[in-house]
Amino acid sequence: MELLKANYDDERITFSARELHEFLELSTEFRKWFPRMCEYGFEEGVDFQRVSQKCPTPGGVQEVVDYQITIDMAKEIAMIQRNEKGKQARRYFLEIEKRWNSPEHIMSRALQISEKRNKILEQEKQELLPLAEYARAIGKVDGLMMIGDLAALLTQNGYSIGRLELFEWLRNHGYLIRQKNSRNVPTRRSMKMGLFRVFEEIYYEGAEARMSLEVQVTEKGVKYFVKKFTGKTDYEK
Repeated sequence: MELLKANYDDERITFSARELHEFLELSTEFRKWFPRMCEYGFEEGVDFQRVSQKCPTPGGVQEVVDYQITIDMAKEIAMIQRNEKGKQARRYFLEIEKRWNSPEHIMSRALQISEKRNKILEQEKQELLPLAEYARAIGKVDGLMMIGDLAALLTQNGYSIGRLELFEWLRNHGYLIRQKNSRNVPTRRSMKMGLFRVFEEIYYEGAEARMSLEVQVTEKGVKYFVKKFTGKTDYEK
């Protein structure tokens, strides 16, 4: 039988301190009793959480303060009472805890947590999709060029170089960063020269959103590198 209502929010078991006080049939008022229980070393935010609700009374609506206490705190409080009601409550809490930690309940909770997490990720994905579309749109600004396309343009204008070779050259000559954690990101110098623009690209691995950086060469950068590699100022586009 359910002696006291168990709450399973936030993936843990809690109970109403007021309901426990009422079940124990104590003569001390709740407002005095609960602070005394807290003197045993219980901490707010760890062992209990303050809650309140508005309840109708003959004189109007009154705010009633309660506390959601963890099952560990509830067991200790029940043991402190040293009476039959306390023993009943403690045995009840132990049985609730035993069922909670059974393999069937652990598996069930794991599935619920996974479903909840997937729903959150899917919601975040839907919220980020417009940003991804925007990022792709601004990446198509006229005059911007991918580094691979720049390599093709240089080859077309007489300087044969592949995409990977061009990346390596740009890193070796201080236009792109060499370090692994920021590899192929433009250096401060090349950004100040206005040779590149960097865009944040959102992509998904399953339901999880991730972000990568896409580097594009500006129109000024294209002219700069074509002249540097081929010597041309008027080139075939």
